[in-house]
Amino acid sequence: MATSANLIAPGTVGRSRWCAFWALILGVLALHAVGAVVVRIATEALGKSKSVATILGLGASAGVLVLGLVARGPLARILDGLVQGLGGLDRRRVWWAALLAGIGIRLGYGLLFPAPQTSDAATYVALAEGMATKGVFEVGGNAAYWPPGFPLFLFPFAKTVGLGSGMILAINLLLYFGAHVFVGRLAAMSRFGAAPNLVLLLLALWPGYWTGAALASKEHLLLVLLPLLIWWWLLDNSWTRSVWPFLAGLALGFACLTQPSQLLFFTALFAVDLVRRIPLRVSLVRLAALFLGMAIVISPWTLRNREVFGQTVLIATNGGSNFYRANNPLAHGGFMERGEVDLAPLSELESDREGFKLGKQWVRDNPADFAKLSLWKQVLFMGDDAASPFFVLKRGLGIEGMQYNAFKLLCTGVWWATWVLLLFGLLRKDRAPLEPMAAMATITFAYFFSLHSVFESSAKYHQPAWPFLLLALGSVLASGRSLMKREKASS
Repeated sequence: MATSANLIAPGTVGRSRWCAFWALILGVLALHAVGAVVVRIATEALGKSKSVATILGLGASAGVLVLGLVARGPLARILDGLVQGLGGLDRRRVWWAALLAGIGIRLGYGLLFPAPQTSDAATYVALAEGMATKGVFEVGGNAAYWPPGFPLFLFPFAKTVGLGSGMILAINLLLYFGAHVFVGRLAAMSRFGAAPNLVLLLLALWPGYWTGAALASKEHLLLVLLPLLIWWWLLDNSWTRSVWPFLAGLALGFACLTQPSQLLFFTALFAVDLVRRIPLRVSLVRLAALFLGMAIVISPWTLRNREVFGQTVLIATNGGSNFYRANNPLAHGGFMERGEVDLAPLSELESDREGFKLGKQWVRDNPADFAKLSLWKQVLFMGDDAASPFFVLKRGLGIEGMQYNAFKLLCTGVWWATWVLLLFGLLRKDRAPLEPMAAMATITFAYFFSLHSVFESSAKYHQPAWPFLLLALGSVLASGRSLMKREKASS
């Protein structure tokens, strides 16, 4: 089995610098986006435009960066003290403490706010219950509009004990345990001793995560599958041991069934191999093993769709309509019921084909508008982290006002502070070169960012990338040269 040494091959530092550059760009955009979203609410109330919000948000970001640079000395000493303290704790004890803290806070929140399932969550539960009681995968007359991965995961629970609010909470606790294990495996590959403790504690206490404890969300499943498949992908570099990429392919196949946009995730894995300077021929063999694993998982559902429709549908039929709703003259970057042309009267297959056709045509005819829309989608993607309180509190329980806004502020404040700290760490002069582990995390986050610069965007779409943001942050904060010297001196 490979160790962290596999991730630090000679020559990787130069390519990791490019990932550090992109992490800086993402961090600046995150600060701008949070400012723009917050200011947008105020400017809309005053009758101002989105452009005003964008300018003011950029100004707020610049102010934060200047303040951070001015106070970087004292801040560095405070952060180094905290990181050194965490790094000195027994890793096994921190592993258990973080796990128990994460379970406890999720259990308490889920029992306090047992929200009914709404929107997509209600649909996924209905699909799982339909398979359990009727043996069919269908809702609203559509047999393949919704991806099957999450309902298939819920199916055994629906068949045996039902999917009440208590069971959804228990399932999410189980999924959190899986995320804790595999994110911990990835964090342990860091060459910086404090990183694993820091990452696991952040994952346990991340408010955007635990505020969704009562929600039947496919993102919770992806938070297990993606760290698992990347851990398998990193375990060994040699083509003779392609069993690990094959296993990664099995996990990626189920991630694709859960969210079909993961079909292109292999590009991120290939980019990780490039950073690690794995020879091209070896990387191609690894990709072949990955594709084999993906095909084994996805092909049974593709065959099922062919029996239903009489033609090939790889996974789901919602791609075209989603693409068009995100790219049409009425699009605003977020969710909308319909585009300029209403595709609802069409069959799901016709809607899929027509949606891609109309969306591509609009992009070709309106490249400037598409570019502007993509920028705003990026703002929506990075601008807050309060999707879970929205679906659980506001939509599920009808809670608004001070209580709802307090949870929104908590989630988005921690999200904003995380990016501030990541930027600060990247700009430190005494920082060691970005390690390939942090480079991998940056590439993975950038995949989701790029995807939702084209498709519909909102805060919920960056949720599967939470672990990778935290892995990058943990690695960067623990990478101060003074901290590394202290670790060597104490070892």
